[in-house]
Amino acid sequence: SKLITSMQCEIYKASPKEHDEAVSLISHLPIFVASSLIKTANTEKNESLLALTQRLAASGYADTTRVGGGNPNLGLDLAMNNQTNILKAIKEFKKNINEIESLIKNNKWELLSEKLTKAIEIRSNFTN
Repeated sequence: SKLITSMQCEIYKASPKEHDEAVSLISHLPIFVASSLIKTANTEKNESLLALTQRLAASGYADTTRVGGGNPNLGLDLAMNNQTNILKAIKEFKKNINEIESLIKNNKWELLSEKLTKAIEIRSNFTN
């Protein structure tokens, strides 16, 4: 306990079930989303686009994909041991990305702006 408080850590109590559900949303899902972003940017069928994309990739891309470039065994282990929660998180993510796709497809710029603005507000609850 002294060690933990000396490092200024906060202690949170949660059941294993609650913990696994929470980390599926903020730790496990991002690994698979980042991995998918990496695969999406790797436009293998168009070599000139791939070369340009690789040259233009900067800190935003690096920040967004960092967790997808880690140890593949970790991702596999997480998927195998928290499968139900990760699948629920993927389902929710698909719903959200489909909504964004629909807003863009249908020129709903004001609604898209509202969604992006709301994301900024929500993000502040998760980051310092």
